[in-house]
Amino acid sequence: MDFKLPGLTTSPDPEPDQFLFTRSDQWSFVRQGIPSVDVRVGQKDGNGRTEDYAARKKAWLKTHRHTPKDEWEPGYDYESLAQVARVELLAGFAVASAAERPSWNKDDLLGRRFAKK
Repeated sequence: MDFKLPGLTTSPDPEPDQFLFTRSDQWSFVRQGIPSVDVRVGQKDGNGRTEDYAARKKAWLKTHRHTPKDEWEPGYDYESLAQVARVELLAGFAVASAAERPSWNKDDLLGRRFAKK
């Protein structure tokens, strides 16, 4: 299943060493053999760079995460969050209205390990 939304691109996980997908809610589905995705707001700025975002995220994790400062901030980019919500909605709708169930991509690492045969 492949669909595109104007102005959005996909990119590989910028922190694969963190194994964030295995800590997502979707991981429980994968372990049961169900193909799943984890949609997140991107980390690129308008020039396609990720350095500024990475520096801000590192600082936030160090000073705010799991502290009393870990709260709503008015500077969040709500339009980006809304785009992610639209992608998730459309993906769910596409899966629900498809004639066939989702399947693993050919040679997918997780599919080779968890797909029910």
